[in-house]
Amino acid sequence: MKNLQKLVFLPASIAIVLTIAISLGNAENFSALVGKLNGAITNNIAWLFNGTAVIMVLLCLYALFSKVGNVRIGGEDAEPLLSRFKWFAVSLTTVIAMGIVFWPVAEAVTHYTAPSTISGVTANTPEAALNSMAVLFVHWTITPYAIYSVLAMTFALSFYNLRMPFSISTIIRPLMGKYADGTGGRLVDSLGTFSVVLGMSATMVSCIMAIAQGVTAVGGPVGNYAIYALIAVGILLLAMLTSISGLQKGIQHLARINTWLYFFALAFFLVAGPTSYLINLGTESLGLFIDEFFQRNLVTGAAHSDPWAGYWTVAYFGSWFAWAPITCLFLGRIAKGYTIREFLMMNLLLPAFFGWLWFSVFGGTGIFMEAANPGSMKAVLDDPNRGFGQLIYVLFDGYPGAYLNKLIYIFICLISFATAANANLDALGALCTTGITPEKTVSPIWLKVFWGACIGTMAYMGMTYMGLDAIRALFNMSGLPGLIIALGACAAFVKVIMLVKTEANGKSILEPVKDGQN
Repeated sequence: MKNLQKLVFLPASIAIVLTIAISLGNAENFSALVGKLNGAITNNIAWLFNGTAVIMVLLCLYALFSKVGNVRIGGEDAEPLLSRFKWFAVSLTTVIAMGIVFWPVAEAVTHYTAPSTISGVTANTPEAALNSMAVLFVHWTITPYAIYSVLAMTFALSFYNLRMPFSISTIIRPLMGKYADGTGGRLVDSLGTFSVVLGMSATMVSCIMAIAQGVTAVGGPVGNYAIYALIAVGILLLAMLTSISGLQKGIQHLARINTWLYFFALAFFLVAGPTSYLINLGTESLGLFIDEFFQRNLVTGAAHSDPWAGYWTVAYFGSWFAWAPITCLFLGRIAKGYTIREFLMMNLLLPAFFGWLWFSVFGGTGIFMEAANPGSMKAVLDDPNRGFGQLIYVLFDGYPGAYLNKLIYIFICLISFATAANANLDALGALCTTGITPEKTVSPIWLKVFWGACIGTMAYMGMTYMGLDAIRALFNMSGLPGLIIALGACAAFVKVIMLVKTEANGKSILEPVKDGQN
């Protein structure tokens, strides 16, 4: 307790506990309030969410191809903490969380059978298939990873090379200087903590849904709220138990298992499914995505008076912004010893390629099955007792070993969120603690347990009475503080880039400073 950052922990924890208490006191009014706040965000600043995300993509591409890419995180003599494969596995699985296992089939079929008015395509047509896949690529490839990458690169250079504190405010310190220290910096950390707890809670709801629907698919209906609570506890216990063994053991083991399971699932469904169709549809849709990149990433729905963007693209961006301030601390911390260009290969290009391949295979298979048997997948979506969470399991019924595949997928759902929760609970604990340095990065277990309990409680409430629309609204709300931090990070990273440009070799300006010089 003596090392507790009270100005970080207390405001965020009080705000979370009050949120839980208010929602428990009057669930209906709380959900209505969340909806109103979400409407205000999507109606007034959706353009800022989308515009900031696009700017971050451009910043990443500039860093990748400019001499700033030569800068080594931690200095020229820095030794990597992780091997390349371990680094890739940890980065991929901690960022991806539950999204790729819950949404690929459900979102693809939704946009195929009920496209937005913004798209201008007719449902259940080849144009709708291409549009659906292009939308998936907006939500799950380069843009989200760019959001994480800008914040993580800025933090890594500030923490390792400039020896700044382990803090969210460190991300914007290159821009604000000493004004990011002290009380102001701690409050920024507290704001980011509150943001990510909400964001993780919203994401955990999809994990509970996916696992509950999986259990239903293999063993009969699951509708008991006690079962939801047990699932939530099981997810967090796995994250906690592996977190106790630290970065070098627990999370690496989880990440490697998770990554190999992803590879196995991809290989199986690509080979066993309509292989040629999936590759061709993914390639053609990629062309459409690239051709309309700015149009699709900047969509707000204002011209069409269509709220679709607020419930999909803007909500996803809100989710990325909510997770980014905490996730970037973890991603930046494990990037020591590698250059910025290597960082972008592992945290932007390879994950974006993986996202394209994953959604091409699973999203494309969902569209293929709906097109071959019109209404078969849509009927599941429209069934209030089944819906989004069970659609992936319906897909398995068309493949050999359906029962085994469903069991494996339930485990993938469990381990996917647990891996991300492990990393982010570790970062949350470190953020609320003094004395975290590049040499000492272990955070207290009790803090991880506390934040895990808060996230689990919020997720359980979301699962039991809020529903998917309210969860998307929470994404937007939790993303607003993260968006503010991201804007500061963009400006700070530009300053770092300009400093690097003044050096002929692009290296020495960011050599680590000696203690006492920062």
